[in-house]
Amino acid sequence: MKRIIFAVISLFLVIISCAPAIRPQEGVGIPADRSPAMDYINMGFASLARGEYGRAIEAFNQAISLDPKLTIAYAARANAYQIQKSGVRHK
Repeated sequence: MKRIIFAVISLFLVIISCAPAIRPQEGVGIPADRSPAMDYINMGFASLARGEYGRAIEAFNQAISLDPKLTIAYAARANAYQIQKSGVRHK
C-alpha cells in the first residue's frame, strides 16, 4: 500500500513539475480596460436579458467587428443564436 501511495505521489510531482505555467494570452478574452467593443458586449447582454435576441446578436457582431480577438463576443453571439433558435420566450 505504501508503494502505491509513493508511486502516485511521485507521478503527481513529476506531472506538476513538467506542466508549463498557465498564462493568459495577450489580446485574447476580456480586455482589462474599457473599450468600445466592451460597450457593445454590455449592450448585447442587456438585450439578451430583455429577450431581444436580434438586437443582442447585432451588438455582438459590432463588438466582433471592432475587436476580432474578443472571444467572449463570439461565445455570447453563439449563445444568443442558440436561444433564438430554440424559441425560448423571455418572461
